[in-house]
Amino acid sequence: MKYIDTNAVKLRIKAILPMLNEYQRRRYLSAEAKFLGRDGIHIVEQISGVSQQTLMNGIKELDYAEAEIVVRVISKRHNAQDFRSNGSLDDSTIKSLIDSARKAPSAKNRQPWKFRVVNEKAKIIELSNTITELNTDDSGNTAIDKNSITALRNASTVLFVMYDEDSKSEYRISDYLSVGACVENLIIQATAQGIASFWMCDIPLNMRDSLKELFQLPFDFAAIILL
Repeated sequence: MKYIDTNAVKLRIKAILPMLNEYQRRRYLSAEAKFLGRDGIHIVEQISGVSQQTLMNGIKELDYAEAEIVVRVISKRHNAQDFRSNGSLDDSTIKSLIDSARKAPSAKNRQPWKFRVVNEKAKIIELSNTITELNTDDSGNTAIDKNSITALRNASTVLFVMYDEDSKSEYRISDYLSVGACVENLIIQATAQGIASFWMCDIPLNMRDSLKELFQLPFDFAAIILL
């Protein structure tokens, strides 16, 4: 149980409340109660005199507002092809995306996903060339969508989402679904941070071994995320 300095909370509330109108006071006090955790409603009620019911209603309003933000982010998500606005993603940004991906639900909490980050431009171009060559016939026709190749060449970062293909067969389908949830978490987080993304999963099975060897991937991959 975390320690709550009620004197500090009291000073903060007493300093802020006079500057707010009634609506703002309710929103602020509800946010304060939510932040404080389990005993927050009781503590804020004692300090402010605002009823528990009012605070609980305010917290529901905050939760609803947060949910609306998530819905808007989901609505904005799309497969991008121009990643110039991303620039070079630093390690902390990539870590935040992977952290969100790992919070996805998974069957029996198996969390079957693994990640490999590639951000060297030469390697990304090599990946693009390899995919194109392996899927182009003698007549110059390619089985890979041209939009995927364009997006891949423009990406600043490539993220392989892998899984253990040797896992027990009874878990195979549920692991696929879990990895899909993981990928969706990642690209929604990317959208929330203003990072363009492209979920590239039209990779034929006959070329996965070549890509595993090229990038020394320890596991099979379910998807390639371009950022």
